[in-house]
Amino acid sequence: MAANFIGPPAAILAAWLMSQGTSGDGGLTQANVALVMAALTVLFALVDWLAGLTTSVAAALALNYYHTEPFHTLRVTDSRDVLSVVLLLVLGLTVSAATAFRVRLGVHNIRAADAGAAADELRSTLVKNNPAPLVWSAAIATPANDLGLVLARIERSAPADIPTIGRPAGSYQLLEADLVLPVYGAALHLERRHPEGRWLVLTPRDGLGPLTLDRRAVMAFADTIELALDTTDTEPASTPLAS
Repeated sequence: MAANFIGPPAAILAAWLMSQGTSGDGGLTQANVALVMAALTVLFALVDWLAGLTTSVAAALALNYYHTEPFHTLRVTDSRDVLSVVLLLVLGLTVSAATAFRVRLGVHNIRAADAGAAADELRSTLVKNNPAPLVWSAAIATPANDLGLVLARIERSAPADIPTIGRPAGSYQLLEADLVLPVYGAALHLERRHPEGRWLVLTPRDGLGPLTLDRRAVMAFADTIELALDTTDTEPASTPLAS
């Protein structure tokens, strides 16, 4: 979060400071400025992909505003200046995409390891008598690897700005298709005993982008939430599904 707030202002400030000394008086040339802005963009893109995106846009605009003619406008008259701005923007986008892929891969590897450990715990739990809630928790943790990347909350009315997830009329155990959860989330209607409207809203964790989930696991999770709501009047807060 800090990188997202610091990156764009830092790019603009750096461009302004370097505009105080230009090639006319022995200062920095436009190529030098572009290299500095590129290094700054890469630095923030390596920290966070979204910070890389916003910083690259701010850096490209600042380079255009302070260091390309006509100065102090966003107009560009020289094709070489256009190329410099575009290359700076492309650099930021490319490194940001690489960072997003690296983060997603790392998180998925961690979740896969957690799921493997959960499967081992379930097998050891099932070899002898154990309390049903303990067995249930162990069983849920095993197939819900990707659900550990999701945030969940309950809303009283259908969200108007995100898509809905359909629930099959028959048994969802026969479902095989994956479910793609958009970066802005999706909602699923808990309709059995609450036709007036209770919606389970699922959203990917910050920085992960769209997620591909096991549709059966999502439906089973919704059933568990609905069963829990049937026995309590307490509304759950928005909370991660895994630590």
